[in-house]
Amino acid sequence: MNYQVLFVIVERGLAQEVIQAAQEAGADGATVLTGRGASIHEKKTLFSLNIEPEKEICLFVAPTDQMSLIVDTIQTKIEIQKPGNGILFALDIESPEGIHELLA
Repeated sequence: MNYQVLFVIVERGLAQEVIQAAQEAGADGATVLTGRGASIHEKKTLFSLNIEPEKEICLFVAPTDQMSLIVDTIQTKIEIQKPGNGILFALDIESPEGIHELLA
């Protein structure tokens, strides 16, 4: 069976919505990392101080045949196609290890 990892990068505070949408579509779990934006479009200032928006990065591992439903559900729920709502992409995984519950 082939697997993919889905990356969803959203503004801080939206990870739970992303996870709920993915779970509705059949995702088993998620890993959430925090980060900050470094794009020229994301820099804002407050009293002459640069503010770099904080991000949450949600990672999902799922069988390739389930990924399109998970992606479609996330796109619908958080409207990721609208500018500023986030970034979403998937990559193939080779030789997955440690995901025994998915392999059962």
